Amino acid sequence: MRKTIFFSFMLFLLITACNKSVEYETLSARWPVFGDVYALKDEFPDSAMMLMQSVADTLEEKSLLLESPFLFNEYQILSTELRYKNYVPVGNDSLTEQAFNFYETLLHQSNTASHDEFLLFQFARSLYYKAVVESQRKQTMESYSDFIRSLEVMDELTEKRHIFQISEKNLDYEHFIALIYTRIASFLYRYDAWEVALEVLEKSNESFTVEDNALGIADNLEMMCDIMLAQSERVAAIQYFKATT
Repeated sequence: MRKTIFFSFMLFLLITACNKSVEYETLSARWPVFGDVYALKDEFPDSAMMLMQSVADTLEEKSLLLESPFLFNEYQILSTELRYKNYVPVGNDSLTEQAFNFYETLLHQSNTASHDEFLLFQFARSLYYKAVVESQRKQTMESYSDFIRSLEVMDELTEKRHIFQISEKNLDYEHFIALIYTRIASFLYRYDAWEVALEVLEKSNESFTVEDNALGIADNLEMMCDIMLAQSERVAAIQYFKATT
């Protein structure tokens, strides 16, 4: 209870300050090793987790929260992501939800923060990994809803880049969007919404293609194959299967 009250007070002070401007430091800016963690986490999550653990052993999370809620909550989302990708139980999943609450409140209260590209991306990531936690708790509908919300935030973020005529694709965004689509498709497949699942997987593959992620595309094609088999569409299933090779 004391920790929750303290966190709320810190957030109140932060929001008050953020009505004028948002100043924050990222993990990678404070500790360059986190830049390597981010670079490794998608393709080599085990290496990324080992590298992060080498830093985590020297960090005191309570002190980090006191020093910077931004650093603390970015750290919590990254920690949840690495645990999930390495099939390690999330552990204190309340910290994942706390990080989501931090970003949601911040973006709601601060107009400046709501237009900050990094903070919007972190908000989308907090929604995604909140959904992951809910999925592990078997809170299926809550999880699905948060995956959808995460996608909506990414749509907003990429639209902002379009408005400001930023034509270069951000591959981190494309990868993340592809992951969201794949998770949504998995849900639809589970509930026999096969045609919609196929459409969503096509959307996922569009982003994986931009990223040049052949493995991600192959995984999606395997799910497409399974969907066709579930409908006894063996010819189409074989075509999807051949496309994976």
